[in-house]
Amino acid sequence: MTSFVKKTLKKSHSALVERLVVKAQIADARMKRAPSLVRIRVYHIAALNTTALNITALHIADVHTKNIHTTVNITDIHCILSQQRV
Repeated sequence: MTSFVKKTLKKSHSALVERLVVKAQIADARMKRAPSLVRIRVYHIAALNTTALNITALHIADVHTKNIHTTVNITDIHCILSQQRV
């Protein structure tokens, strides 16, 4: 049974690696066609991640100082994101 599992795992891993290679080639081709769009998209994702980290940091800071903190609602998040895009 162990040999069956090893064979299956190796076969699955090979298939996964092949798919990843193909996806990487497709991504490279897209980047050559429209590199500026890729950079904008990456920046936008990075900005969203930074905002999420800032909100989490504020929440943690309030919890540690034992202040009563209301939950951040979606309107607050939208306002923060709108300010960052300007």
